[in-house]
Amino acid sequence: MVLPPRVRNIPVLMISCVSAAPPCVPGIGPAFCSPGLSHSFHRRRAPNLRLASTSHFDDIRPDRRGFLFSFAAAASVPVSVSAEDGSVITAPEPVITAPVDVTVGEVYIEDAELRKLFGEATVKESQGNVMAAQRLYLKVTKLVPKFVFGWSNLANTQVVSGDFEKAEASYTTAINLCRSNLASIPEDSFGKRKCDGMYLIMLNRGALRLNDGRTDVSEALSDLRAAERLRGRPDFVILQNLARAEEISGLYGAADRNYATAISMTSNEVVPFWLRAGMVKMELGDQIGAFDLVRRVEVKFPEAPEVNAAIAALLAAKGDMDGAKRKWQGMYPAQQELFKTDEYLTKKMSWPPVMRKNLALVSGAER
Repeated sequence: MVLPPRVRNIPVLMISCVSAAPPCVPGIGPAFCSPGLSHSFHRRRAPNLRLASTSHFDDIRPDRRGFLFSFAAAASVPVSVSAEDGSVITAPEPVITAPVDVTVGEVYIEDAELRKLFGEATVKESQGNVMAAQRLYLKVTKLVPKFVFGWSNLANTQVVSGDFEKAEASYTTAINLCRSNLASIPEDSFGKRKCDGMYLIMLNRGALRLNDGRTDVSEALSDLRAAERLRGRPDFVILQNLARAEEISGLYGAADRNYATAISMTSNEVVPFWLRAGMVKMELGDQIGAFDLVRRVEVKFPEAPEVNAAIAALLAAKGDMDGAKRKWQGMYPAQQELFKTDEYLTKKMSWPPVMRKNLALVSGAER
């Protein structure tokens, strides 16, 4: 019996380096990649294909049946909170229902030749030949337009090639097909192939929406909460993305909880997102907790400009201006100029208000 070519796809963009970050110049820029876009892709492996995950992004982990990001349980009701400017941010409750008048999606390709075509595409992708894979996935979507994973795998390659608008549209098509598939199969039905990859595709689309440069992340937050709910258990990758979306939305309490859960799952390995978690703690008034996390990040990434700027800001908050100035003066002049710019800190690096204010005490910038 031939098993269905289950998708091992789903790239997931993981937070940690600004999407619109400046080019890497020696000693400057997103070499550390902590507060914005740090691309991390996750794929589900096809049980009948020996495939490794591949992408142009950092930190690729072809492990686990599902994927990388994990989040704690999200709120089941919309959350409203006052943002920094006093406006009210409402995160809509994710609703996973089949859309009206949508073709019922399929998760298995009956035709052997078309299955072979899809298999060739996944092999090309695993070998790093993304554009060749993309061309084959496009053929699959034209020949089998109802095949969920043809669209989701196509979206993965479109993200890697930087075509974010088309990638979002492809993910959305895959999600709609997956929803319609699930809605067409009764809960007590046995023997019918169900689309069980929804949380992966929701995670990918949410991560994409979180990192493509848009200012409104409410859609990303909704997708990531849906991914968390569908996942059904804490997931390291989802947690990081969800916490980041909550942080940008001003939901610092929720972000702190989800960052903490993610950290507890990686406590033996310091990773860049710990810096974001430390900043959130500072925003909540937990100076000791913030310092503990950021110092541990500093030990692993001592040359990272953003880490040094964050340490300077935290020392200033403690009243140690001499230490703060020494840390600040240890940065290259070009790095200092970037971190003195409010637009860079807010739009590029997305630093929260308290950290920006404390850094200004050291840099002399007007906030």
